[in-house]
Amino acid sequence: IAPPVGAMSAYLARLGATRTYLKLRDFGKQLTRQLPVRVDRAITRAVEHARGYVTGGTLFEELGFYYVGPIDGHNLDHLLPVLKNVRDTDVGGPVLIHVVTQKGKGYAPAESAEDKYHGVNTFDVGIAEQHAVTFAAGLATEGYKPFCAIYSTFLQRAYDQVVHDVSIQKLPVRFAIDRAGLVGADGATHAGSFDIAYLGCLPDMAIMAAADEAELVHMVATAAAYNDGPIAFRYPRGEGVGVDMPEFGVPLKIGKGRVMREGTRVALLSLGTRLGEALKAAEMLAAHGLSTSVADARFAKPLDRDLIRRLAANHEVLITIEEGSVGGFGSFVMQALAEDGAFDGTGATALKFRSMVLPDIYLDHDKPDRLYAQAGLDARAIVAKVLGVLGRSEDAATSLIA
Repeated sequence: IAPPVGAMSAYLARLGATRTYLKLRDFGKQLTRQLPVRVDRAITRAVEHARGYVTGGTLFEELGFYYVGPIDGHNLDHLLPVLKNVRDTDVGGPVLIHVVTQKGKGYAPAESAEDKYHGVNTFDVGIAEQHAVTFAAGLATEGYKPFCAIYSTFLQRAYDQVVHDVSIQKLPVRFAIDRAGLVGADGATHAGSFDIAYLGCLPDMAIMAAADEAELVHMVATAAAYNDGPIAFRYPRGEGVGVDMPEFGVPLKIGKGRVMREGTRVALLSLGTRLGEALKAAEMLAAHGLSTSVADARFAKPLDRDLIRRLAANHEVLITIEEGSVGGFGSFVMQALAEDGAFDGTGATALKFRSMVLPDIYLDHDKPDRLYAQAGLDARAIVAKVLGVLGRSEDAATSLIA
């Protein structure tokens, strides 16, 4: 006999998963329990076998499962009601839902191929990070555009492969670095503190950091379009900030930042997600007479040297802010300024430069806001840093950030 398929089978499967049917089934069982055990057992087996002949699944019923199906897995009008019924109904034991799908449904090459395209993905290598990086390098040599998506802390495990299999060969592997920065409840083992530093020292490595979810869209497009070598874009754990999302990503100009707010005395140069806090700090500083510029670097490497020079030349104070360890973006900026002689001035003309980074400790898990306060990377900490650089008194600092 052919297997039960089609509308009638779907209807019976849905009916068999309803609360009404199951109540009638339980009522029937209660009646038969009043009969002798052998008669009760015979009637129960006969009913279940009869249902098995109609809907299939006699084998599973014999194994103790309540069988529902078969159901066309591509027809949501059939599938969803059954799933909802099973979810909302206690059948008194395990339930097996038999869903029938077609290989490669909707994709003709997969439908016609017996051995290929069982699932069209990026390749999943599990937790073999070293293999993932070398595999991505191999794909790049063959003309693919591999995106190697790994947590910041897990990419540390594959650093040798990043250097020797990707960087030395200048292969265009795109590193999508998740969990960049503090991670709240995930704690120190997952906090991406070091990736800017350990990737930024590699020749020809481009590094981006998204300030918000819209910027991340553009950075993905940038990475896809970039073929001059390896490129990384880092993004944090958690939700976005709620900005309007672009319909399409537009590739960014490599190594170019953007000015978000123009001021004259203080310049805050942010890399990544601390941009919002830098803008808040600028408002607080402006309310007390300190005109403040805010810029989003976008790139840790290559640096926007023109933007950095302009900020250094036109402001008394320049502070970099990043959600990463010492040795990262701030160090790159300081090196560039030193090479330009920006620190050679004396007296009132000397540039006052500071770099705000994650503290030199492993931060334990906590709520994100408390972690940023503890790390000294929220708006209040930025304001306090500016006031300290300018020699404002502690009382002034307290009144400003209250």
